[in-house]
Amino acid sequence: MKAKLIVLLLTLTALKQPTFAQHKLHFGLSGGLNGNLIHATYLGPNSESKPIWDYTGGISLEHRLTSTFTVSYDLLYSRQGGVELITSKIGYGSDRMISKLSYLTLPVMVRYHVGGGRVFISGGPQLGYFLKAEWYAAGFEGSAERWDLGSMHRLDAGLTAGLGYRLGRHFVIESHYYYGLNPINKPDPQTHSYYDNYKKYNRTWASNLVYYF
Repeated sequence: MKAKLIVLLLTLTALKQPTFAQHKLHFGLSGGLNGNLIHATYLGPNSESKPIWDYTGGISLEHRLTSTFTVSYDLLYSRQGGVELITSKIGYGSDRMISKLSYLTLPVMVRYHVGGGRVFISGGPQLGYFLKAEWYAAGFEGSAERWDLGSMHRLDAGLTAGLGYRLGRHFVIESHYYYGLNPINKPDPQTHSYYDNYKKYNRTWASNLVYYF
C-alpha cells in the first residue's frame, strides 16, 4: 500500500504542470518490445525465473518545458509476464511454465536532454492496471489456463528509468527499465499474509519507438 501511495503521489505531482502551451505539446504513437520477468521472493531450489519477450503499444504525449527538460505521458497496452524454469531433481530435463500478463500502463517520464541535445536520460513513476493473465507449459499453448483474477492486485505501481535519443523532429527511440514495487499477487484472504513471504513483482526492460506528429 505504501508503494502505491508513493507512486501515485509522484504521478500526480508530475501531471500537475503549468497550463499547456499549444506549441509545446506533441502527440504521438508508441510501440516496441518488452523483456519481462516475474521476480519471486522465493523459488524452490530447482526453479529459476527467466525473461519472456512480448509487445507494447499505445499513445504518447510530450510536453516541452525548456530546452533541456520535457515530460512524456504514455498510455500503453503492455504484454508482460515471465518464465519459470523447473529442473528435474533426477536428471529428466526441465519444464518451462510460461505466464503472460496484460496491463494498461501509465508511465510519466521526466526527460533531461544532455546539453540541450538529442540524447536524454529519463525517469519517473509508472502505474499499471491489470487486465488478464494466463499460464501454460511450453509447447501447450492450446491448453492455457486463465489466472484467478481474485488472486491478483489490479493496480501495479513502480519506478522506471532509462535512456533515449531523438531522431530528428518526429522520432524518438527510448529504452527503460521498470521496477515494480507492488506485489502482483494478493496475500492469503484468510490470514491476510503471504505464505513463506511469497510475493511476485513485475520487472520489465522496454525499448520503444515513438512517432510524434
